[in-house]
Amino acid sequence: MLDCLTGYIGLRSAVGGAGSDLYLDTLPNINILNTQKITEIDKDSADDIFKVVEKRAISKFVPLFMGELQNCRRVFDINVAKCLICENKELLSIALLYLMGVEMLNERLGSDRINRHTTTDRQKATEIREDYLNDFEIQLKAAVNSIDLDGSDCLGGGKIECVQPIVFREFTP
Repeated sequence: MLDCLTGYIGLRSAVGGAGSDLYLDTLPNINILNTQKITEIDKDSADDIFKVVEKRAISKFVPLFMGELQNCRRVFDINVAKCLICENKELLSIALLYLMGVEMLNERLGSDRINRHTTTDRQKATEIREDYLNDFEIQLKAAVNSIDLDGSDCLGGGKIECVQPIVFREFTP
């Protein structure tokens, strides 16, 4: 996991602040009350759920970042990708916020404590999760396109040229 991203996005109810001053519970439909609904009585707190969501989101962020980077640049070294993420975490913070929103809604929708008698509107939560996923993809693409690879210390002075994918088109006579 990337230590540079741990604690970068916060939860307002948690002890301490967020390194980015961005908080997951500022997103619509994600708040401390909804988070507390999915905690197990006497076992988990909202902070525990947040830590699980944070860890899962960061674990998914690295390959998704590399995939977006591969659309133009060819970076296959995971250590270079992790370095680029840490070096550009401010640029990538909004994308990470939305991915954490997706993961929090996944946690809520998958919770054993949510049933037809709870106040969670599953359809609304599903729609918002899809919106957050779309926002994540847009923010990730914009952030990756904004990274100055030529000025990065992660490449050891090397350059990575943009390689456009080869497109085959079939024509019928």
